[in-house]
Amino acid sequence: MDEQHHAYFFGEVFKQLLIDYPELNTTENIMYVYDFIGKAVQLESEWAEYVLDGIEGIDLNEFKDYIKFIANKRFKLMGLEPAYSGVDNCMPWIRPFSDEALNDTKTDFFEAKSRTYAKASADNDWDDL
Repeated sequence: MDEQHHAYFFGEVFKQLLIDYPELNTTENIMYVYDFIGKAVQLESEWAEYVLDGIEGIDLNEFKDYIKFIANKRFKLMGLEPAYSGVDNCMPWIRPFSDEALNDTKTDFFEAKSRTYAKASADNDWDDL
């Protein structure tokens, strides 16, 4: 399963879990989700600084805003309020997490076949994939 479908599926499972087990819908559990994703944003931002710092054409502040944008999308998929204000898709050329890509699935989740994987062979190599 690719990333956008995994996130969508997880969001649906999370929402259904809170419906089926309302005793789990506590402030403490919701804060855990915010803290967990907040830590992921922090670590992803630190990794971006480590890997991308000094590369011409990459604006680290813009990239960090994009990471926050993705986090907000995850919160929304789980039925929660976004945690980061003032961020939008500042990198629209990155398609995998766009709303259009997320909604491209037209088959039942369990019946869908991935078309995003390829295998290296004698006719191609890793550079061709």
